[in-house]
Amino acid sequence: GSPGDLAMRMLAAVPATHPWDEQIGPFYDTAGLTAWLGITKQALNDRVRRGRMLAVTTADGRVVYPARQFDGRQLVAGLADALAMFRGTPVDGWAIAAWLTTPAAALRGETPLDWLHHGDDPQRVARLAGETAARWAA
Repeated sequence: GSPGDLAMRMLAAVPATHPWDEQIGPFYDTAGLTAWLGITKQALNDRVRRGRMLAVTTADGRVVYPARQFDGRQLVAGLADALAMFRGTPVDGWAIAAWLTTPAAALRGETPLDWLHHGDDPQRVARLAGETAARWAA
């Protein structure tokens, strides 16, 4: 493509900043993530709807996506199974994102997301997610 197209794709790979950056972020916005992944907005929305990707909505109504859920251009291995455990719970993406980035005793003090990034047993995170989701749904 043109140099302008290349510049737009390069900028899309840079996550936007947000106040939650220290614990959960940085974040991609929809335009940036669709360009970086090379998918449509509809495909992105479908992944979120099916629990195959985490999205959060800001106070001003913008949807953003925590960048730490990715390993390269792929979702961190095992994360989709953990996210699926939260489908149908009465919590929003922010609660799930906070859970993913909070140290857990069951994971030797690591956060679920760090555990998955290190390649440790993803089923352990999925089980912990299921237990947490059940408590939140009660």
